[in-house]
Amino acid sequence: MRSFGIMSAGVRRSVVALGVVASVGTASAYAQTPPPAQTPPPAQAPAPAPAADPLKFSSQSVALLYIVKADKVADFDLFWSTVRTKVMASDNADYKGLIEGLRIYKVAGDPQPVNGVPSVTYLFVADKTATVSYSPTAVLFDSKIFEYAAANELFTKLKESITTLQPWPLTKVGG
Repeated sequence: MRSFGIMSAGVRRSVVALGVVASVGTASAYAQTPPPAQTPPPAQAPAPAPAADPLKFSSQSVALLYIVKADKVADFDLFWSTVRTKVMASDNADYKGLIEGLRIYKVAGDPQPVNGVPSVTYLFVADKTATVSYSPTAVLFDSKIFEYAAANELFTKLKESITTLQPWPLTKVGG
């Protein structure tokens, strides 16, 4: 404050006034300056595409290997018998084509254990693939052929009977 002591009162008031004006001017200019543009939140990644259905094929032929618990063979056979009868009685051409083109084989021989469980092997073969999924779930629930309660009951029997389902798209070799 000693430097102000040698100045006149008028000069001191001018210096203080200039300081106040400078402070107010800076605050006023800051108030009028728009805030920096906020970066928009990152766009959410698009939902992942549904997983491809491993039982819907583009190949000309297909084989499905079912390993069935030996003590549940009757339930498995009943499942496919019921599905065949119900689908063929429906007017759903896509699923009728699936069932008509499907040949079902049971591998002959004694039940072979799979993971310690006696099992029976079935091979399903189609030489012309269907336009719909070979998934038993799709046949039961997506085809609109079965009432939900009946489909759910059949699905439970099937689920309890299968130990393995292995799909194989096939390529014809030779002429």
